[in-house]
Amino acid sequence: MSWNPAGAPWPQQYYAAPPGHVFMPPPQPWIRPGPGYWEQAFPQQIQPATSLRSRYTHLNPILASDTTQIKYNVRSKPRAEIDPYVYNANAQTPVTLTAASTLRLISRAFPWSIDIATKHNQPLTCEHVWDAIHACLQVKVEDSEWGFISLAKKPKEREVIERAMKKRITDGDGDKYLKRIDIIGDATMFKGLDKDEEFAKARKVPGTKDSNVEVWVIKLGP
Repeated sequence: MSWNPAGAPWPQQYYAAPPGHVFMPPPQPWIRPGPGYWEQAFPQQIQPATSLRSRYTHLNPILASDTTQIKYNVRSKPRAEIDPYVYNANAQTPVTLTAASTLRLISRAFPWSIDIATKHNQPLTCEHVWDAIHACLQVKVEDSEWGFISLAKKPKEREVIERAMKKRITDGDGDKYLKRIDIIGDATMFKGLDKDEEFAKARKVPGTKDSNVEVWVIKLGP
């Protein structure tokens, strides 16, 4: 199926969701991508992703773990980490062919879920996903969260967390309080999104109702 949503009857603006636990994308112009934007997303020295075929046929290949060539450090803001040419060509492209307006992200690297939603069913974009991951991991770790995490971690794993925190501070982050980004240690490189139904089922809080929101697993690594 061709990734060419140009001409789709989508509004020219998307809007922030109401306050709550859901990530709220800031208002900005909606840009309709033209044909062939995937081929145009990379400089010539990077292998064109059109030579690859993702097993996730309705997920934007710029996000799929088996086709994406965008691997960036989630410690920093995506706009600062991703090559400007690549970022500008793909930031406003939709996450899915179905123009999904809600999404849940989970990861094996950390225990928090990331819910992303737009108001008025505006389509989610790659920029929403990148920004939501960064925003989630910049949150300070609560005392109760650290209680569970510290009990589950071995001494060497706690040392990794402490080193990550010290490195973040040394690199210029003036906040000396433990952040979620520190919990993942050195595994800070975004490597795309995966589908894992079994893991998603295990991560679901017991007693919660089923929903139609798609769940994707964030792949992180060193």
